[in-house]
Amino acid sequence: EMLTNTIRHASATHVCFSITSDALVTTITWSDNGTGIDPSAKRGNGLHNIERRAKRIKALVAVDTATTSGTSYTISFAHNRAAQS
Repeated sequence: EMLTNTIRHASATHVCFSITSDALVTTITWSDNGTGIDPSAKRGNGLHNIERRAKRIKALVAVDTATTSGTSYTISFAHNRAAQS
């Protein structure tokens, strides 16, 4: 979804993707230098799909966006997801 959103909507020229993990948590970070998400625009299926999928695995999602500096997504989930409940 993040790649699709970047390609379809962001007009980005750079993307950074990382996965970090320690004994307790895995974090996926995606950021682009595109146009960002217009806060006044109707939310599309892409963001809803990201949130729905994250909820399924009890992950936390943070989206940071600005129309002048792109969008970044951070998705974190505990290895023992029952501990997050």
